[in-house]
Amino acid sequence: MLQLEKHARAAFTDSGGIRKEAFMMKVPCITLRDETECVETLDASWNILTGADVDRIEETFLTLSGWAKDGPPFGTEFSTQLDKSGNPAPYGDGRAAEKIVGMLASPLESS
Repeated sequence: MLQLEKHARAAFTDSGGIRKEAFMMKVPCITLRDETECVETLDASWNILTGADVDRIEETFLTLSGWAKDGPPFGTEFSTQLDKSGNPAPYGDGRAAEKIVGMLASPLESS
């Protein structure tokens, strides 16, 4: 499934897991629901809610034709943290283990 998502032009889903995976792989996501718990993917402009309206789904997909190669279609200011490359990273920058080891080692170094 991850390989399919990674190589897709867009993901159409109602699954929260797929929304997050698509976001992390920089694959545009069209969520076939009227609301989402994954608001960070909306904030970062990598997810659009369409509900189950067939016309809206088609219209949204057609407007995304260059989205995957050019980045998000909206000029949003990201309210989430950014990774080392300046891309939105609401789930962290991938360095959690390094930071935890640093925090745990700090008290030991100062004694």
